[in-house]
Amino acid sequence: MAAENPDILLVDDDPAILRLLVRCVETAGYHVRCAADGRLAMAAIERQCPDILVTDWEMPNVDGLKLCQWLRHQNLPHYVYSIFLTVRTRVEDLVSALKAGADDFIKKPVDRNELLARLRCGTRVLELESRLIRLAKCDPLTGLATRRSFYEQADREWARADRHHFPLSCVMMDIDFFKRVNDSYGHPVGDEVLRRVSASLSSNLRVSDYISRYGGEEFCVLLPETSEEGAAVWADQLREKLAQTTMDVEGRQIGVTASFGVAGRSHSTKTPEHLVDLADRALLQAKRFGRNRVVCYQDTDDSSTARSDVHDVNLSFATQRAVNVMSDIAFKLHEGETIVQATERFLQHHVDVAPVVDDEGHLEGVLSENDIMAAMFWPNRRSITVKEAMKSDIEAFDEQTPIMDIYESLCRSWIRNAIIVKDQQPTGVISQETLLRCFSTTNDPEPVAMLK
Repeated sequence: MAAENPDILLVDDDPAILRLLVRCVETAGYHVRCAADGRLAMAAIERQCPDILVTDWEMPNVDGLKLCQWLRHQNLPHYVYSIFLTVRTRVEDLVSALKAGADDFIKKPVDRNELLARLRCGTRVLELESRLIRLAKCDPLTGLATRRSFYEQADREWARADRHHFPLSCVMMDIDFFKRVNDSYGHPVGDEVLRRVSASLSSNLRVSDYISRYGGEEFCVLLPETSEEGAAVWADQLREKLAQTTMDVEGRQIGVTASFGVAGRSHSTKTPEHLVDLADRALLQAKRFGRNRVVCYQDTDDSSTARSDVHDVNLSFATQRAVNVMSDIAFKLHEGETIVQATERFLQHHVDVAPVVDDEGHLEGVLSENDIMAAMFWPNRRSITVKEAMKSDIEAFDEQTPIMDIYESLCRSWIRNAIIVKDQQPTGVISQETLLRCFSTTNDPEPVAMLK
């Protein structure tokens, strides 16, 4: 909504009243459009959504009540504040209008000062809504779009690309070793670096491009009407620009580099989420290859070849399967046990996490010591079941999963343990300590530590 010059749609079937309303509203600086009845108003709203609707109640074809009901069921780009002009004063009529979605009323004959006062009131409401939307859709630190609003835009661009057969590409970017910036200079400096990088990204985008802060030091960019090759050229130009730039932050000269993963939409790409996932996989390869580089997903299709080219990966470690390195599970919890019983078993076995199974032994979730600590102050805490306290949104891995896949998951997640399953039943666990031990005991001539 344009806060200084809101767009107002005036609807009335009386030409004299309509002219009077237009003169009154235009002289106050508002942008005005007109419609002679509800049906014409619907067409006008579909062409260009107004900020405020001022409508008469009694009209031919579609009256004000039906117009307002229709308005509230449309998927419009923003909320439309609606004001009824009416001679009706009965409480029952006002209640029915409010139920239909009206926000305010003005009694006929219309007083100019009252109309302008109520328009100013509506403008304040819309300005507040606009600020709330910006807060919900924008990352407070960088001002970029949030992940949720990114996917809303991605859905629209996906539909457009599908309709017109346009190319569509996604670029995932991650600032290299950003944790070192926070550890060395403090989080305020790290925040400023994120803001500077965000500004650099934004300044190198077209109007049609869309960028979001995807999480932490990761950014995701959507490039409509751009092939994967074109997106890679754009990403490499930005990579070089970042690498050659030194930021002066609070008197400190800080240089950063970034890694980029690029993926283009193809016939096998099913959804916008799938496209982002492909770009994320390419980003992971860029990190494996040494960071400060751009990798296209189309170059990573043969994962075995790609991995064999990475000289800093311990090959014996990379070719292991989960079943070869997993540790035995100390104990399993049944979802019906209480957390008091679970606590006793944790204390007995000296572990900090355990798989939870159902009556058939299938994995249902995991329970950790932290989960128990969180549940200690719940009402009726002694009767709380494991199922109520456990985490069910976990990722389990089959016994034949390559160890590198589990490594990648643990590196990118807060979870410190991976549950290994066979036929949906938990059979082992792999922790970060397990991976470190496995990596350090392999026999490659020049092993290099990967877990940073």
